[in-house]
Amino acid sequence: MMINLIINPNSVRLSKTKISEQVFSEIYFNIHDDTFFPEKGWDDFSVVIMGWWLERSLAIREGSKTILNFMDGPYYLEISELDENYTILFISDKYNVKKSPLL
Repeated sequence: MMINLIINPNSVRLSKTKISEQVFSEIYFNIHDDTFFPEKGWDDFSVVIMGWWLERSLAIREGSKTILNFMDGPYYLEISELDENYTILFISDKYNVKKSPLL
């Protein structure tokens, strides 16, 4: 099964305040045909979360798992590896731990 991370370059924008600058864009997964996570067109702090995801992905070891959070909303991925096979859970409520039926 192919899972695609979608980052729409036409949606990228910079938000400046007195204390920070943040890059936002559409960032979401296309899991299968019309199945998206968290949803098609999801908008979030793309540069920040990609930094988190890269750091956490590099830490995956056999038999371990890692969490990849979105900044907005109660959405995250739980990725585990065993014998060079990866399992990805798309989770839509980190407070009540309701797992998405996407996979």
